[in-house]
Amino acid sequence: IGAVGTLDGAALVRAATVNFVSPMLLVNQLQELCGKRKQEGRLTIINISTGAANYPIAGWGAYCSTKAAMKMFLDVLAEDAKDCVRVIHVDPGVMDTGMQASIRAADFPRQAEFQGYKDQGRLRRPEDVAREIVEPARSVGRSSATGVRMPVRPTWTVIASTIVSARSGAYL
Repeated sequence: IGAVGTLDGAALVRAATVNFVSPMLLVNQLQELCGKRKQEGRLTIINISTGAANYPIAGWGAYCSTKAAMKMFLDVLAEDAKDCVRVIHVDPGVMDTGMQASIRAADFPRQAEFQGYKDQGRLRRPEDVAREIVEPARSVGRSSATGVRMPVRPTWTVIASTIVSARSGAYL
């Protein structure tokens, strides 16, 4: 967290690697693997995103831009492979995580707002949010977290770097 121009170069590389480069490489390899297997069904990617991918927050240049970059990469993939890939972006909202604790401790223009979320009990528990995302995604034919219907045929679903076969429940 910090204004652009004051950020540590190593921290920028770390943010880009965690939020964009590593997930981009994983999705690229997964798409290649799915293409080679020529499996019936669709690849469904559930991107655990953030509102910060859609609008700038002063002091969050690294986070906002790397999350936006991943969102765009997945949107391009969805355009490239319309017949076999579906991308669902999920914004889980503000949660009570270690990242939020770091945000509250940081010096940036909206710090008081984020402290207020904690003080007012407005932070969601990560376990609750995960359950709302994962359980529907595991059930073929049920609605996903964003209301998109999951197909009733073999599907590969990617959730936050974990690949789950909807048919067998096996983790790869």
